[in-house]
Amino acid sequence: MVNLLKQRYIDRESNVIQVCQEVLLYAKVKHTQLQLSNSLSSHLEPFSLLSVQDILDSYGIESAAVRLGDYQYNDFETPFICVLQREHWPHPALTVVKQAAEDQVSFWDPEHKRMERVSVRDFSKIDKEVVLLLDDGAKRDEADYATNRKTEKRQHNLKKAAFYGSGILLSLALLNILNTSFEATWLAAIFLFTSSIGLALSSLLIWHEVDAFHPFLKEVCGGFGKKSDCNAVLSSSGASFLGLSWSTWGFAYFACFFVSQLFFVFQPSGLYLLAYASIFVSPYIAYSLYFQARIIKQWCPLCLFVQATLLVNALASVYFLSESSLAYGSLNGFALLPLGFLFLGFLLLAHQAVPLLKDSKKSKDLERQWRRLRYNPDIFQSLLEKSSKITTPVDGLGVVIGNPEAKIEIVKVCNTYCGPCSKAHPELEAVLDQNPNVKLRIIFTGTGAADDIRTKPVAHLLAIQQTLGMEKVREALDDWYLAKEKNYEKFSTKYPMNGELELQGDKIDAMRDWCDLMKIRATPTIFINGSELPDGYQIAELKNIL
Repeated sequence: MVNLLKQRYIDRESNVIQVCQEVLLYAKVKHTQLQLSNSLSSHLEPFSLLSVQDILDSYGIESAAVRLGDYQYNDFETPFICVLQREHWPHPALTVVKQAAEDQVSFWDPEHKRMERVSVRDFSKIDKEVVLLLDDGAKRDEADYATNRKTEKRQHNLKKAAFYGSGILLSLALLNILNTSFEATWLAAIFLFTSSIGLALSSLLIWHEVDAFHPFLKEVCGGFGKKSDCNAVLSSSGASFLGLSWSTWGFAYFACFFVSQLFFVFQPSGLYLLAYASIFVSPYIAYSLYFQARIIKQWCPLCLFVQATLLVNALASVYFLSESSLAYGSLNGFALLPLGFLFLGFLLLAHQAVPLLKDSKKSKDLERQWRRLRYNPDIFQSLLEKSSKITTPVDGLGVVIGNPEAKIEIVKVCNTYCGPCSKAHPELEAVLDQNPNVKLRIIFTGTGAADDIRTKPVAHLLAIQQTLGMEKVREALDDWYLAKEKNYEKFSTKYPMNGELELQGDKIDAMRDWCDLMKIRATPTIFINGSELPDGYQIAELKNIL
């Protein structure tokens, strides 16, 4: 089974993240897997080329998808991304081609997780002929890389600690079993082994209850022929007992077995109880096999592995009890109490956790569907049409950055000393970077009076645009709004002006009059093509819509 999964299963989320990592490593861009995973999980189409494009775009790597058509692979500059699908793959996967010659292609194999070199002929047999071309000319390191890296290391260390801690705990338990003089050490070792496997299998069955359509579970449950279907078995009327699913019962049973082997290995009476319990639950094996074969007429591979584990326990227990002269004499109520509490505790835990996990999964699915509707351009446009309109022309007002010929104009009314305006600035910059068909007009509030602290920075920005042009004023806006402290003296030193500041009075008055006519009461106020940003939408969301 393990070999089957290694050869056939490709996790789609991991595939997208690994492809992005390969590209970023090739481009020598600092990044974290944590941020890649967060970006992917929040994307509306997480397992697509579009998600790869958007993620790489956040690192300044531009991309364009083309059909292979009559082109040859060596016609394209490497690296580039392709979509592959081998015959035994249930869905396509992404790869990065790092070298392409006339007769050979070197690519990252998403199945075996390594670089492969094959002939162009063999590569073309699995290629879907969609190529994502890449340009890292404007590449940039990950925002907040240092912070994200620390968080990632901390999470990685916690996972390593949990993994090695579990391994040490199991090893110590096994050593204790082997070093004890108790005559049934072999049975305790078998129980430790089978309970570990059973706990893993029952956890997968619990996972199936929460997310039956996860690609990994579909691959496991559907990878053994047409007669294998976990969902048909686990959703049937016979898949529960006393109102609880067999998955819940199984998890509690194996968890109790597992923990008891870790902490009660030196209590022979507990081992005898586990042996009797193994025989007691053995009729379930026949019930499950009969129900799958005769009633459902479908097989659940995970369930069959569980039955095999129970059968091993039962056979070992029968042999042990038949050979032991102390089987009945070793039983006592004191051993039953901790095991009973353990079992009931795990049963309650699983019973309470499954609905919570289902609700969490459902919430994530609903959130993604909601965002698809929320970011739908048609729905957004219909809401724009119902919002407040600009009734006074904005031509000639403020500072304009972005493509002057763009069809979409965002008007931002802001205060040079406004905290939310500073926060909105990089969010709007991201929209400009993503969509060349958008321009941003910034209209500043301010009276123009000499004692108004807003007057000097506004006049300075207008003067920079007038004398140095759009690119320089965009740079100046970054320096002003992204600064931790608004220091006009320092700002004016970096962008020295002569008499140009005195020429901006009429422009400032025009913006003040416009704000009065539009009754601007709060900043930032955002308009898109003359319509105010609808209530409930955040400025940061515009990059997902425009």
